[in-house]
Order: sequence, then C-alpha cells, then structure tokens
Amino acid sequence: MITPLRLATLLVLLTAAWLGIFRSYIFPELADLVQETTCGAPGQACPLMDRNYNALIPTGDGPFPVVVFFHGSALTGKDIITREHLVRPFIERGYAFVAPTAGLVRYGDGGMRTGWRHDGTNGNNNDYAFIQALLNDVTDRFPLDDARILIAGHSNGGIFSWYLACADIDPRLTAFAPASGTPIVRYPGNCQTDVPDYHLMHTHGLSDPVVPFEGLPRQNGYQGFVSTEEATSTLAQRAGCVGAIKTSAGSFQATNWQSCREGLYIGFATYDGGHSITRAWPDYILDWYEALPAGNF
Repeated sequence: MITPLRLATLLVLLTAAWLGIFRSYIFPELADLVQETTCGAPGQACPLMDRNYNALIPTGDGPFPVVVFFHGSALTGKDIITREHLVRPFIERGYAFVAPTAGLVRYGDGGMRTGWRHDGTNGNNNDYAFIQALLNDVTDRFPLDDARILIAGHSNGGIFSWYLACADIDPRLTAFAPASGTPIVRYPGNCQTDVPDYHLMHTHGLSDPVVPFEGLPRQNGYQGFVSTEEATSTLAQRAGCVGAIKTSAGSFQATNWQSCREGLYIGFATYDGGHSITRAWPDYILDWYEALPAGNF
C-alpha cells in the first residue's frame, strides 16, 4: 500500500527527475534563463497535428512577446532551438522562442525532406492551417502575449515568411522579418497583389550564393527568386509609401520606405556576408521590432 507520505515522496522524485531531464536537453548557458516546461525543449518537442514544434520560454510570469522562427530546407525546429547564438538574444530580451518543424516535401533529387510550401500546401497537409493551429496551441499552453508575435525565418523559412505575410491568414500576425529568402518568380501567389497591413523588414547578405540579393531569373526550368529590392519596393508601393531613406546600424545598411499607409514600416537591410544569419541579426531585428509605433505591434 502506498501511503500519502510515500506518494508525496514519489512525486517529488519524479519532478526532480523530469527537471534534470529537461535541463540536460538545454545548453547549460541557457538553462537558467528559461522555464522548465512539459514540452518544447530540444529533446521534448510539442506534438501538434502530424508535426511538432520546439519552444523556449523565459523565466518569469509573462505574458511574453514571442518570435516564431521558420527553419530552412531539410532542417527541424530542434536544429533551430539548439543554436544558442540565434536563440539566446531573444531569451535575454524577454522573448519566447518558438521553432516549428515543417512537413516532408519531395525535392528535385527525389528525396523527401522537411520544407515549407510557398502556397501553404504540403501534400495532404496545409502549412497555413498548421501555423494557425500552432499560434493557438502556443498561446494556450504558454504565458504568451498574442498581441506581440514576430514572424521570422531563414532561407526556405524566409521565403515562407513572405508568403505567410501575403496570405493574411491571421490578424495576430502584424510583423515579419524574413532573412535570406524572397518570393519565387514562378509562384508569385498573393505576394503579387497583396495590399499589406503588416510591417516587414527583410535582411539579406550581399554575397548570398543560394538566394542572391540581386535575385535569379526563371530559366531552364528553374523557379527563380525575386530580388530583395524588387520584392520590398513593390510591397512598399502597394502600401502607399513615398520615397525611402537609408540608415546604418552596426553591420547593417537599411533602406526604409517613408509615409506608408496606416503607419506601416517596410524596408530591407543588407550586410557583408553570404546565406547565413549573422550573430548581430537577432538584436538588429528586435531593435527594429521594438521601434514600431505603439499599437502597431
């Protein structure tokens, strides 16, 4: 027979064991900055639909602003959440960090790997439906502020961030920060006609060999990429912006359009580098996001 005392002791031991397991999944330098949660850590993804996502929540009571970050081709949320140089700046500035994992798609070599679809579909799955379910799940499960959601992504995830912005699937999504990925020439989708009601700051390395800053034409069956300047200037034009100013902050050189409709902020920033996100990127994007007009994010 298990007495109340033994039961209480068992629960304490199980809790201690779980906390030990949780901390073993988090890089030591970050363990003291995040909450112990029942799922979300690198080895304990939160299941959702037929996929999953990872999440790290800062210590404290919340509600916390949150960045939802989309990974590149063939990666996972776990791959992203374990990149301390990317995640740590957000956590230190009081942001939760959510990294969903895409479904499997077939690549040109015939292999099946993870990837976000430009039109939201993914076989029998729908990436947009998954993202809506994700937003509902994370805001129900964790102490998050659903009025302060920043969408970001890199490479394939950056491309998807553009299409997600243009799709306008959820009024909670008002700020986007795609990196190293622009809309596809062959599949313009809603990004060809969308009238934005969101802020967007695109960042790109000037020597990116994968998705070139200057874009790539559609030729020989290749889908092509819209150039960074064309993608953002077209968006700014539809937002009624007038003129642009150039600014610099650290390693970033930005072009920001002015007098946009409804106080929208649209621009792009370049840096000397290739396809990878730099270590300065998280703080640069957060500085941009936190400078948005009150009530607009």
